[in-house]
Amino acid sequence: MAADAALFAAATYNDFAAISSAVAFTLMLAELLTMSVAPPQSWWVNHYLELSAPLEGRAIYTGRGAPAAAGYSGPVWRFVENNVPLSFLYSPGTD
Repeated sequence: MAADAALFAAATYNDFAAISSAVAFTLMLAELLTMSVAPPQSWWVNHYLELSAPLEGRAIYTGRGAPAAAGYSGPVWRFVENNVPLSFLYSPGTD
């Protein structure tokens, strides 16, 4: 399943962030389908980082368009690590 996601993303985008996020989300979805209860809120970011960071590595992307990404330069997983948990502070929790 992960290999298929990697191949499809590579054929479509040929980009480290696209491949790593496709693989991460595919594996996360497979895990979610077997869970009997929703995972804790922290699982989403932590598990995404655990799966995507090793695949994406230190690829460099720069922010474009979104105000939250203005001035950012680095891998997508690091942007997620630094910004997504902050969004939990401003939205209702699911725990």
